[in-house]
Amino acid sequence: MTTSGGAKPGSADHGPDLLPEMEHFVWLVRKIKSIPLLRRLLRNEGIHLPDKLADKMDKAKGILPPTVRKALYPLIAEASVVMCQRLERIAERIEILGDEYGKQAVLSLLDENDESDAAVFGRYCDPHGRALYLYLEQEYPEKHRPGGRRFDHAERVQVMNRQWKSETYSSHYRGPAGATPTLDAAMMEGLKDRILLLYPKASRDDMLIEQFSRRDLGPPRLPDEVDDEAAASGVLDTLTVTFNGTEIHYPKVEHGEEIAHDDLAALSIRYSREPTTGALSVFSEDRENRRDLAAIFRDVVLASGSEIEDLPMIEFDLAAFASPDMLGKLVSERIDGIDRIEILQIKVAHPFRQRTADEANDREIIQELASTLTLCRDRRDARDIYAVARQDYRISDLSSYVVAQVKLVMRIGNQAHRKAHNVTVQLTAPNGLNDQGKTKSDSKRVMAQLERIGLVHQF
Repeated sequence: MTTSGGAKPGSADHGPDLLPEMEHFVWLVRKIKSIPLLRRLLRNEGIHLPDKLADKMDKAKGILPPTVRKALYPLIAEASVVMCQRLERIAERIEILGDEYGKQAVLSLLDENDESDAAVFGRYCDPHGRALYLYLEQEYPEKHRPGGRRFDHAERVQVMNRQWKSETYSSHYRGPAGATPTLDAAMMEGLKDRILLLYPKASRDDMLIEQFSRRDLGPPRLPDEVDDEAAASGVLDTLTVTFNGTEIHYPKVEHGEEIAHDDLAALSIRYSREPTTGALSVFSEDRENRRDLAAIFRDVVLASGSEIEDLPMIEFDLAAFASPDMLGKLVSERIDGIDRIEILQIKVAHPFRQRTADEANDREIIQELASTLTLCRDRRDARDIYAVARQDYRISDLSSYVVAQVKLVMRIGNQAHRKAHNVTVQLTAPNGLNDQGKTKSDSKRVMAQLERIGLVHQF
């Protein structure tokens, strides 16, 4: 990223300033409540804590206070590149296990009759500590413990549980290539100005803006093993804007009666950008405003005065999935690192028009409607999705339908830092891709595979 002076701190612990390339590790240190497990991780990774800092961490009640985190980050920054990469990858996998499917998977693997498991199981509201515990038990088991592969198993269970649910997805755009400017005070104020126009109920003072950069999307390598071209292609910049902007309503028992509460909860906007290609993904639960959010990034961060059309939408053309010929393509067009691709689910729509009466305005109108059908095969079914459509749904030809959504299962091959594993890939027409539940390296490999198959188009 290009440099720009006068940056105003965006967080209490200065995480992005002290560890600009360790977004997930900063997240883990902020969220985890099981401090002894965090210390155990650092100890096993070869990081020695000074006695004074260790005492402060031990005295923390719940999460570490900002002052302690701020003292820890420089110590991590002094570690080797390979060690920092390892910590970042560990934290990233733990963060991914933090959704509802991951939490359930982790809990299902804890044994309440086991003394060590029971101690972790009993810690209230610390799902990330439980996931870290499984990782430590797997990679660094205590002498009297059996070890096992429960963390890997939790990841597999999470993926299987996700296969049957519709997932949240990011919207994708293509902008100009080039380095992403570094966040400074003027940029932060500009972002706040534009965000407040979209979300007027948000508080300017409670808006948190942070920027990180990830430069190791491939296997861990030493600095002298990476040339300039490889380093540039492995960069992914992220910028998050978090503020209280989502209305929530919940009941709570207080003083012997049930009280209804109305409040604003945190809403997060996440931008991810590849400088070498200009590819930009925007994630927010508020899908209707994503295009406006992309325009904010273009105007404020990239400082471009062009029209929004200069950030064209990346669309996924799913029409080819109407033909069984796609099965052969998923075999012949596989890229390196992808061992297998299976079609788990196809959702089709049948558009039609309906004439109806608009009683309020005393007129007839034509409605554009669509009936939908989801073709789904059991993951253990040896038949392909098209055989399932013919035999179970009595549909021999999908060409008369519009393919609205496809769910794939991709088998990622063995990597230097991780064993072979499955990822689910949900494509939703026109531009939805579920890239939130994957590591950054997996997301990049998935997008490269989709481009090879010819599913990605730019408009």
